[in-house]
Amino acid sequence: MQSYQNLIKGYLELKKDSALKKDFYAHLHLGQNAEVLIISCCDSRVVPNIIMKAEPGEIFITRNIAALVPPYDESHTSYHATSAALEYAVKGLKVKHIIIMGHTKCGGIEALVKNAGHTEEKTDFIGKWMNIARPALEHTLKHCGEHSFEDKCTHCEKEALKISLSNLMTFPFVKQAVEKGTLQNHAMLFDIKQCALSEYNPASGEFEEIN
Repeated sequence: MQSYQNLIKGYLELKKDSALKKDFYAHLHLGQNAEVLIISCCDSRVVPNIIMKAEPGEIFITRNIAALVPPYDESHTSYHATSAALEYAVKGLKVKHIIIMGHTKCGGIEALVKNAGHTEEKTDFIGKWMNIARPALEHTLKHCGEHSFEDKCTHCEKEALKISLSNLMTFPFVKQAVEKGTLQNHAMLFDIKQCALSEYNPASGEFEEIN
């Protein structure tokens, strides 16, 4: 109850801040012109706006469990909020960058590794969703099978980002924009403990800290 009341208190303070309303919100109702889409995890500790000190209207954000990007669904029969947000960002807003932002200590990845992928019978939705990252789990078990649980999770977090990066290119409108040179895709990992952001470098195959 207290956390809810704190949120309401925060809103009331915002409402009283006439300078903030004048500087930001007075013109935002006219529309949005975000040039960056961030696909982030739902984790409450990972807030892209704060991590990148972005102002209102600067980034378009969609969030899901483990920051996964599903492959393009040619049948168009499934409900994919992430796919819908991606389509709007690329075709509507015409964003110039897409950032997939994963993070350390991801609960979705930890569950995937802990249960070795066998989660569907225990959950209604999460297990099926996490199947998107199953190739990352298989890669982890193959290359880090004897490592500690923590090391396997760290490896799987990075591999899941690579899978999502590849899945982005299965969307025809994303592939077309990338090939035209109007869109760039990025995969980033946020280290919560170190407050450090790393970006995947396809050339080296490694996540390199941004400095």
